[in-house]
Amino acid sequence: MKTIAVAMHKGGVGKTATVINLGALLADREKRVLLVDADAQCHLTEGIGVDVRPDQPSIYQVLLDGFPLAEAAVPVRGLHLLPGSHYTTNLERELLNVVGREFRLRKALKTVENDYDYALIDCPPNLGTLTVNALTAADSVLIPVQTHQPALSSLPQFYETIVAVREVNPSLRIEGILPTMYDKRTSHQQQILQALGELHYESAPCFDPIRLSTRVVEAFSLRVPVCDHDRTASDGYERLAERIDT
Repeated sequence: MKTIAVAMHKGGVGKTATVINLGALLADREKRVLLVDADAQCHLTEGIGVDVRPDQPSIYQVLLDGFPLAEAAVPVRGLHLLPGSHYTTNLERELLNVVGREFRLRKALKTVENDYDYALIDCPPNLGTLTVNALTAADSVLIPVQTHQPALSSLPQFYETIVAVREVNPSLRIEGILPTMYDKRTSHQQQILQALGELHYESAPCFDPIRLSTRVVEAFSLRVPVCDHDRTASDGYERLAERIDT
């Protein structure tokens, strides 16, 4: 099983949309896919069409109590989801004095590594316990970056986090940088896209951009992947899935 953390500590860069659409397209390629909602906002859970219920076993019980991940995962659209929980906001405090707290997700995923080809982790927009758990569990990190200057400027700090996490996960590599919400009509975004392409973080690729599209927003509100809503709007994600699944 290849585990990819989709992470960037800046919010609003398209992490959740990337996980939903990449996961759906990998499933369409007949891959066994597990999505992991590690964000207390639970946008992944809701966006893929699963209701967030207090009685539903979730990542919260898996990380805090060691609840079996295989029993918490729910089937949806040809893949499986480890649902998120709003209670995960408490994990920072509840795991504060727990030895090895950064390895909780890695241990849970180890129990299902023969059941899936890919695990995609939707990380919260911060550098807290859940993001560190995700990076510690991951084989690689895919970094969505909105084609605006603030997101570009945030990359060096996030790279420092990746380097720091290698103290506990030395094999963590950068899957690549994914430009998102790209509007080619603006010269500013063209310049940012060029700057992203010129970055050389450990020779990691800069993938083709995900173009700005109202169809992606519509699909999210309908709680379906964009490839199920309008296939013509999913071309960027399809190219991403093809490059990753090689």
